[in-house]
Amino acid sequence: MKIPKQILSFTLIVITSSLLFVPMMLAQARDPDPMDDPAYGFVPPSYLTQVTAATPSSSAATTVSATPLNVPKVELTVSAKAREIYQFGLKLGNNAKAFSKVGDCMSTTPFFLVPFDNSKQYRLPQNLTSLQETVDNFSGSFSRTSVAARDGFSAASLLNPLWSDPNACGRTEGPLNCELRLNKPSMVIVSLGTNGIWLTGESFEDYMRELLNAMIKRGVLPILSTKADNVEGDGRFNAIIIKLAKEYDLPLWDYWTGAA
Repeated sequence: MKIPKQILSFTLIVITSSLLFVPMMLAQARDPDPMDDPAYGFVPPSYLTQVTAATPSSSAATTVSATPLNVPKVELTVSAKAREIYQFGLKLGNNAKAFSKVGDCMSTTPFFLVPFDNSKQYRLPQNLTSLQETVDNFSGSFSRTSVAARDGFSAASLLNPLWSDPNACGRTEGPLNCELRLNKPSMVIVSLGTNGIWLTGESFEDYMRELLNAMIKRGVLPILSTKADNVEGDGRFNAIIIKLAKEYDLPLWDYWTGAA
């Protein structure tokens, strides 16, 4: 399998999952996090307020808007930067047949992507049956429990050893670094923002940058995901995620639009 095809096919598998399993994933009410706002409630996409975030390449703005929410076209390309990160990781010994999930409740087992490890629990659309090769390639990763995906995780949690699994991770090892060491994934799906509504946009962006830099340094290709809620009230986290995907030239799964 050629490298660009592998990255592209895996991204399409993730997008396909949003079409097949969104109702099941959205059925999860909330993460039990004592630092969360007690007034938390699921906010449907139609209530997202317009938010802008300046991109680093120009003064133009990236807009996250609720009206209209059109399903975006999937660009069947893989950036040169994504190829470079992936290839570098393979040279470091990352596993081309493994990916990891990094995030909050929307990334956990037994919900996110898990059915792809059981042929009786999914059926690919006729026009996407060619993706079965990719499903087979990543067999075992779909249902694997990641130490970096847990109810209540925020972008800050993933860097803090206090949130690590003491049975699997070192005393000074945060959940992200622990997961990368244990699984040696070639790619990681990053889904964050539902928790951490106490974070300012600046703080969330700083933590996200630290996470992305840590993955890229180890040759792990991050696939960023927008989130389906707007618990922060102004859509700032999704705007930042889109901004970072553009800046780092990384694949972006627009789960917000897919769940609308």
